[in-house]
Amino acid sequence: MKNRFLIILGLMLATIFLGCASKNTPLADLSLPQDANFYLQQNQDLTLTPQAFENLKDSYLKNWYSPWTSMEVNLDKQEVFWIAPSLLKNPGYGENLKQNPLEYTSNIYENMDIQNYPSAATKAIIIADTDVRAVPTDKPRYSKPSGYPFDRWQNSLIFAGTPVLITHFDLSGQYAHIQSSFVYGWVKLSDIAQIHKKDRDLLISIKEYVMANEDKISLYDEKNRFITQARIGKLFALVPKNTDSKKQSAQNPREDFGPKVFIYKKDLDNY
Repeated sequence: MKNRFLIILGLMLATIFLGCASKNTPLADLSLPQDANFYLQQNQDLTLTPQAFENLKDSYLKNWYSPWTSMEVNLDKQEVFWIAPSLLKNPGYGENLKQNPLEYTSNIYENMDIQNYPSAATKAIIIADTDVRAVPTDKPRYSKPSGYPFDRWQNSLIFAGTPVLITHFDLSGQYAHIQSSFVYGWVKLSDIAQIHKKDRDLLISIKEYVMANEDKISLYDEKNRFITQARIGKLFALVPKNTDSKKQSAQNPREDFGPKVFIYKKDLDNY
């Protein structure tokens, strides 16, 4: 009993002292620079050899292409469909900021067809920047009426050109469930396509890539038609000089980057 009292007293004193300190002492982490180069400059001993950079690139690309080379379907339904229990118990609030009917979220649950998962193991590619959703709908779900804009059903954004593994489909046929190297969830079927082995092999064999160092750079084809936006983190494969462009059925190369850049087109839908 005495030990318990001392623990509680210690926690109370710590709370008081921390509260006092927070009024007078600025929190250092709130003023830390957001530029990663700052931290590299603070660690002058942190040097990477060209070989180290090459190893990092190889490791990244190995993970990036893993949905096509080594990834297996995750059979843990509880992990894959982590959102499922809330659909049957806590429907949250919709885009009108009113509480969702339980019937509404229960229908979403039924549409996921979890009992028949997995229903596919198809190597595919994202062909348009698209949302990765926790549920097969683009409707938002907020935890409270004042929860906007924090949509609890939004998992991530995934870029065109990302290798994925299709593992399942919803009953409506509008959404596919995917696994990528960094996220899994539901994407619109119109934004994904199966990819042939020859095109997978071509992309995996490429060793040179470019990535934008600015966000939202518009890209156009040879007829000045908008294709997509280059964004920070979005990877583009450089076409080897000795590659026959006639064999690149899945890509549409651009000239004005110097080296050509693969842009993934909707003609993959025909595969």
